[in-house]
Amino acid sequence: MSKFKQEAHLELASRRFKERDRVEKLQDKLLSDEVYHSLNSKRIDLRADIARLVSQNQDASAQNAEYSQTVVAMEKRMEELGISKEELTINYSCPLCKDTGFVDGKECNCLKQLVYARLRAHCGALPTTESDLDNISFDFCPPENIDNYKQFYKFLKLMSEKFPDNTGKIVGVFGAVGVGKTYGLSILANNLMKKGFSVFCLNSAEMNSLFLKYHLAREADKADIWEPLIDCDMLILDDLGAEPIINNVTENYLLCLLNERENKTTCFTSNLNADALRNKYNDRIFSRMTHKKRSRIFILGGKDIRIN
Repeated sequence: MSKFKQEAHLELASRRFKERDRVEKLQDKLLSDEVYHSLNSKRIDLRADIARLVSQNQDASAQNAEYSQTVVAMEKRMEELGISKEELTINYSCPLCKDTGFVDGKECNCLKQLVYARLRAHCGALPTTESDLDNISFDFCPPENIDNYKQFYKFLKLMSEKFPDNTGKIVGVFGAVGVGKTYGLSILANNLMKKGFSVFCLNSAEMNSLFLKYHLAREADKADIWEPLIDCDMLILDDLGAEPIINNVTENYLLCLLNERENKTTCFTSNLNADALRNKYNDRIFSRMTHKKRSRIFILGGKDIRIN
């Protein structure tokens, strides 16, 4: 179980406890009142008498009438004490699963939403909350580039269906500013997070800053910095190549990151073309990012769709 799902289960358990505790405190308050306590004891005794008489096929109408009168008296006393019947009802945040997270042995939507919210908060900045890969509109796309976009989104949909067993572990998306590179990967990220997979997205400047922080950190602190990059099911490195190269940091740790994530999905976008990105980094990094068997590369063309 992922830590995000564990946190969601703990949140539901906390809600159950708080609500039950609230009701129990009200019940304790009622039972501490002598009048109410006496009426409640009488109600219990009458219920036992009624059950006994019914089991013996004897008339229990008098006891039933007295029982009803006692219940009315209890409700009146509750009002005098400022407590309503509704307040004694446990109000679960999710009436379907009663805050257990499961309905008929299957995960309830409330649990999935809690997991998604935590994954989304951990993920980093994404330009959209859209997650539907089935109904993509290509109205924004120039006719001469529409085939590339359709291939790109077809691949993303297939990747979502097969994840985490997708074959292309490295996905590179090249194109000018604003052509929808990050947007497409963000839809995939949201789609995967709704299925419970973890995604971590950061731009190249944030990546560089994290690498430097790791480089300068004490040995005892290094794991906390590095693990989010390694542990996530999908990593998105946005605008790769825009960051300055820090000697003994940027290239060293980027190579290390790609090596350690060999069996996990890593996506990157870049405003540079392939040749410029090759010149930016050393050949070892570029060869891993564009490996013929392990990577899928897409080039999205056209103008900046964000200003249209």
